[in-house]
Amino acid sequence: MPFVVLGLALVRFLIPESRDPDPGRPDILGVLLSIPGLVLLIYGIITAGERASLTDVDVLGALLGGLLVLGLFLWHESRTPSPSLDVRFFRDPRFSVSVATIMVLFFSMSGIIFFLSFYWQSVREFSPFVAGLLVLPAAAGQMIMAPLSPTLVRWAGPRVVAAVGVLGVCATFVFFTRLAEDTPLPLVIAFFFLQAASMAVVLTPATNAIMSSVPPGKAGAASAVQNTVRQVATAMGVAVLGAVLSFRYRNAITPVLEETVDKSGADMGEGELNSAGESIEATLALARALGEEGTALVAPAKEAFMSGLHTAATVSLCFGVLGLIVILIWMPREIDGHRSVDGPGEAVEQEEKDTSKKRRDTGRGDERHS
Repeated sequence: MPFVVLGLALVRFLIPESRDPDPGRPDILGVLLSIPGLVLLIYGIITAGERASLTDVDVLGALLGGLLVLGLFLWHESRTPSPSLDVRFFRDPRFSVSVATIMVLFFSMSGIIFFLSFYWQSVREFSPFVAGLLVLPAAAGQMIMAPLSPTLVRWAGPRVVAAVGVLGVCATFVFFTRLAEDTPLPLVIAFFFLQAASMAVVLTPATNAIMSSVPPGKAGAASAVQNTVRQVATAMGVAVLGAVLSFRYRNAITPVLEETVDKSGADMGEGELNSAGESIEATLALARALGEEGTALVAPAKEAFMSGLHTAATVSLCFGVLGLIVILIWMPREIDGHRSVDGPGEAVEQEEKDTSKKRRDTGRGDERHS
């Protein structure tokens, strides 16, 4: 609460006002289409991970239905005069590349950060309070590097700064693919700090590119697109990487789980057994319920979780490398000023008109010369 109050006060006195001269009408239909599309898609991904199956009718129906509704949403947004998601912004390469970079990074990092909480509490057996304290280095990394990032951009340019930041993030993913139950705590904290600091370095040039690619009157809309992409990428990252970890975990723990239950003589149905294999917390809860016989599940559950975490980190590394390629190829070396036109769509159209006019003038000149 104190940080929020301080932030609101600073916004009131330091942030300049920007206003769209033609805000348009609320896009109610677009909002109504986006919500069920995202809910169906994320539900399908999470449920597929929990069941380790993509063939169930409700899972497949949710995935296909979500994609269909989101397709209708994008089709509607490209045709309505006042869209909630202005797809014309994506005609500007600076905007598209920066949004793609933010999307890839938040997707790849969100799942790893989320499942580190289970690593602290279920694998390392720290209390929730200690696990919460271990997140503070990430906050420190962002607080230190975020203010320094603009200076680094002025010195080296946005492409170099963003590329170095993504390389730092990828280095942490490589570390997490080798993370073990007994990895020294200071080493884990150091890489956690590096991950957050690298992310802060990337966000500043990406955000600058997004905001400078639209006129000041569209700053609110561009910021909304960035925040929406970030939130959706975070949700999708947790869902997809969670499904990857769940697939890997279930495949590794199921044989041990069945053997232990058989030896203990516990009367468990197939549904209860499947639920116990969904996550490390569910398996450890069963181990506690079985008493002494359940202790045989603890070590295999931790090993299975670490195997799933390594696989999820590998997937995150692949997306991080993809983000690095996007930055190196398409992110501009310098950040230009705000567009002076009404929007990126109009900028592209004006450029096309100017090019056509030059061609016509050149053709007339050739005819006169002949």
